[in-house]
Amino acid sequence: MISKKKFFFTLTLVILVLYGTTKTIKWYKKYSNNMEVINMIKNPNPQNTIIAFDLHGVLLERDDCTILKRSIKELSWNRIKLLFTTALAWDMLKLKLTKANSAEQWINELAIKYPALNLDTEKIIDITNEQYPKQETVDVLEILKSRGYKLFVFSNIGENSFKGIEKKFPKIFKNFDGEYVCKAEDDYISKPNPKAYENFLKTINNKYTREFKYVIFVDDRWDNIKTAKRFEQIKPIGFLSAEQLEEDLTKTGVL
Repeated sequence: MISKKKFFFTLTLVILVLYGTTKTIKWYKKYSNNMEVINMIKNPNPQNTIIAFDLHGVLLERDDCTILKRSIKELSWNRIKLLFTTALAWDMLKLKLTKANSAEQWINELAIKYPALNLDTEKIIDITNEQYPKQETVDVLEILKSRGYKLFVFSNIGENSFKGIEKKFPKIFKNFDGEYVCKAEDDYISKPNPKAYENFLKTINNKYTREFKYVIFVDDRWDNIKTAKRFEQIKPIGFLSAEQLEEDLTKTGVL
């Protein structure tokens, strides 16, 4: 009979192998997609091409250490303990796994359902906004701006969260010409919902008198890339690294 120690060791090993395999498959899918997109784009230039960036995992990285420190320091211990009660933990999980792709929506819905928590939503959103720039990607962004390309944000970040991030990193966001983010008035429609892509394209088309032949969209999540491929105008590039992004944009002729 297998011992508990061996059982948990084997289980951990299986989980790690499955996780690694899943990551590898997603990496390969993004890489293959990028090769396909490179061949589809012909003679791009600032007059016929607009470039959109996701934020988290592409331009910004979450600072988990600072988020944890601020949560412990600025939220009362009783409130933190309540967050881990069975019913609330289950609701948090359901929101995360179902429709709440935006942290802002997630926070607001929990605050409404659990008024006894007296959650300071503005403070919590500010804590979740503890991010740091991926400087190498920012460098690529600035090169694109210097070449005259119109740049957009296309992210699942909530509108209030975005305002906070924009104020925090003004030098980065001055490069952008517009954004499409999750809004309460649209019920926080977010990627990979096709409606989010439709609204994003409408935002661009309403802003400019000309229609762009190519909307190059950079995202790190395969589900978002897969949905983007349904739209002829959008040419999604899977983000693997800033170096790979620059190389792919060079191969398309954008850089």
